Amino acid sequence: MTNFSNDELLSQIFTPNLRETGEKLLHHQCWCWGKDILYPNGNLLIKRGFERVAVRKGKTGNNAYSLQLEDSRQLVLWGFGIAFADEMTKKSVFFERYNFAPQIIDAPRIALPVCSKDELCARRFPRCSEDLETSLKLTIDLLRFLILYENWVEKSCGSVWRRNVLRGWENAALTNAEMQRGWRKLLRTLEKQRQRYV
Repeated sequence: MTNFSNDELLSQIFTPNLRETGEKLLHHQCWCWGKDILYPNGNLLIKRGFERVAVRKGKTGNNAYSLQLEDSRQLVLWGFGIAFADEMTKKSVFFERYNFAPQIIDAPRIALPVCSKDELCARRFPRCSEDLETSLKLTIDLLRFLILYENWVEKSCGSVWRRNVLRGWENAALTNAEMQRGWRKLLRTLEKQRQRYV
């Protein structure tokens, strides 16, 4: 098992350019999910199979949306980020909305409710070759889901919905088409990185 410094690993795999791109995409995606909740014909996340997990009484923070995927995997969305858990590897990966660098959680599931990132289990950046392999695998699986989700939204609502969601946001720096292309390009880049380093 090769050990890395956090900076060395992040600079080799999650380059500054890749992290900047991922951060912009995830920021836009979180905005879109927030609007998908308000879809006029019903919450799209619920329609896609997510379960809403409300903030506990007396707490402040973000509601979570959790989706149980095939092969005992779990996806959890918040306004502050996204987690992808995998029972096979017994690990999870978490991305903050404004920091596209994988944080490993040594747990096969995200125990909910969690309403702030400080309530998540202990997180760490990848620090060895095993962490690198796990974080890349889970990140690639996560990106595949995001691409499938956006395809599902387009099929279910037409391209007008996502286009209008982004047009109506004064901070939008990407169009719907650019966001979809961006996720696919990021996926291809990480798939190549995984072949190179793992």
